[in-house]
Amino acid sequence: MTLSRAYAALAVGLPLVVIAVASTSPHEAKSMRVGVRFDSDSRVDTVLHRGCADCHSNETQWPWYACVRPIGWFIHRDVMKAREHLNFSDKPALSTNEREEIYDAVADGSMPPKPYLLLHPEARLSSADLGILSSWSKW
Repeated sequence: MTLSRAYAALAVGLPLVVIAVASTSPHEAKSMRVGVRFDSDSRVDTVLHRGCADCHSNETQWPWYACVRPIGWFIHRDVMKAREHLNFSDKPALSTNEREEIYDAVADGSMPPKPYLLLHPEARLSSADLGILSSWSKW
């Protein structure tokens, strides 16, 4: 590699590294862990934590890439919108209608969202999980 090419690579590469480092923000991606139980039934609590807690509670487990912009902006926005819609950490009890709405969203496959499941396959709800939520939504 010639000296001029080395300088050109440095001129392009160094700003990219600086931008990448500057665009990370560990402060944005903090969770507010509160150890909330979403339901008194431990089976329901387990299903809701596994499938819903990352977006619908203050117990978000932020992935490393949530600190990298612009990806982190989208993740942060989606979590904030999800919490506005339903935040288990702020709700001591759910009404029957709210429980039914949650069940309907998971039963029709709209929750957890498909893009989220691509990166978090452990959040996928099984038919047994749906059965647990179905019973829970009716009492």
